[in-house]
Amino acid sequence: MAGKNQEFPFTAVPGTDAEMFIQWKGTNLCIDFWCPCGQHCHFDGYFAHHLKCPTCGDIFEMGTQVLARRATEEPPFFVEMDASR
Repeated sequence: MAGKNQEFPFTAVPGTDAEMFIQWKGTNLCIDFWCPCGQHCHFDGYFAHHLKCPTCGDIFEMGTQVLARRATEEPPFFVEMDASR
């Protein structure tokens, strides 16, 4: 996917149907995380820009890309985005 005049590092991760950039604003995060070392972790809280595995000690940056797949059916709830930009 080729982006337009992009101010941020938009990328398309493998398997995604859309380009996007998430701007972290220090908001609440609930995450289940499976470390490559095999440890499963859970976190609920604020300011989770970096996560540290309690087993291997590796630190992971929470990136700005997520997998966005096109829905095959309309879900019962969704957010309608503003197209003003």
